[in-house]
Amino acid sequence: MQGKKIAYLMNVEWNWIKQRPHFLAQELGRDNRITVFYPHRYRRSQMQKRNDTDLHLAPVYGIPFLGRFPKLVGINTALRNFVIRCRIKRQQPDLIYTTFPDQIGAIPKSYRGKVVYDCMDNYPEFSSDPKAQQAICRQEQALLSRAAAVFVSSLRLRENLCRRYGCKENEITLVRNGFNGTQIEPQPKQEDTGFFDICYFGTVSSWFDFDNVLASLKQYPDIRFILYGPAEVAIPSHERLIYRGIVEHAQLYESVRDTDCLIMPFVVNELILAVDPVKLYEYINFNKPIICCRYPEVERFAPFVEFYTDCDSFLQAIAAVKSQEAPKYSQQQRIEFLQDNSWSGRAEMIKAKI
Repeated sequence: MQGKKIAYLMNVEWNWIKQRPHFLAQELGRDNRITVFYPHRYRRSQMQKRNDTDLHLAPVYGIPFLGRFPKLVGINTALRNFVIRCRIKRQQPDLIYTTFPDQIGAIPKSYRGKVVYDCMDNYPEFSSDPKAQQAICRQEQALLSRAAAVFVSSLRLRENLCRRYGCKENEITLVRNGFNGTQIEPQPKQEDTGFFDICYFGTVSSWFDFDNVLASLKQYPDIRFILYGPAEVAIPSHERLIYRGIVEHAQLYESVRDTDCLIMPFVVNELILAVDPVKLYEYINFNKPIICCRYPEVERFAPFVEFYTDCDSFLQAIAAVKSQEAPKYSQQQRIEFLQDNSWSGRAEMIKAKI
């Protein structure tokens, strides 16, 4: 087989909802020999059940449920890094592709191949503990020093790395997120629920803006919110706020086809400011009106979405999409955007560097 032998290190489960690491691993695996190392999650209820890859998958096991104890999480990290280090020493890959700062510990000191760092989030902001943030920064700085190539998914992330660690902009390559490359053929709604259904899919976590959602439910008695994805926080109880759990990625369009609008209702904090949202690419593919919180990184989606910045503009955005008979963008705009923003195109940018 042609191509490089790559050890691809993920910080999320392979069967978690599909994100940048999943898509890029599949694309890079088309002409490289990839082993995907990822942490096995014992709580399987939030996992998908797909079997859609020919990649060599290598789950790395830790001590079950240790993640419930924040002060002990480092034990599993060290254990997994040890296992991956041993595997890398045996396999001797041409390249180690890393996606999270603590993976610096999985790189053998004797390794002489190339290391890539793909930064897709403002990782220190995952924790509110200053000591944990400092530890992540130390790991990230060490990984940057070791990496032969560094990729970021947003301009904000590049700015963060340059500010924190003194990196030069020309040393960091911007490779934005994308969509899965399969353009759907929009289908008419098959069922009218009697409500204006607003749909979200993705992780439901601390950044989800339930305050604005609940305010809009109070303002508009004819709307419903339907949520798909793993829930990491408690979802408020409301008869028109409906949580439908995990859905397979291949079934997403079937799940949202009869909804009227797609939404990204996030609290804009330091974590979100650095996000190039995968879901916006997929929302555009699904050919629905879109509502999104406004911040600099998503301004380029302006032709496709209704932005909001506070509760009043959130309510106005809902009123705007309710009055639309079709999405604000044309089919030609949609097709051109999707052609320019596929994961295969993103992977070609990475291949050119590695």
